[in-house]
Amino acid sequence: MIIISKSILREFGFRHPDSLAPLNHWYDQVKAADWKSVSDIRTVFVRFIGTHQEYDKIDADQI
Repeated sequence: MIIISKSILREFGFRHPDSLAPLNHWYDQVKAADWKSVSDIRTVFVRFIGTHQEYDKIDADQI
């Protein structure tokens, strides 16, 4: 799989150090994945990354 922008994950991880290891793990798993169907991709597709407070402020229909 091609990750469009790891820099977004890295920037978030630097602002929130406790998230860096899980984000790197997710990145490694997704990059190595061998997708069999569209539903496989939907299980890990991420359009927003943020804290709980940041998530509460977004309109999910707009991202």
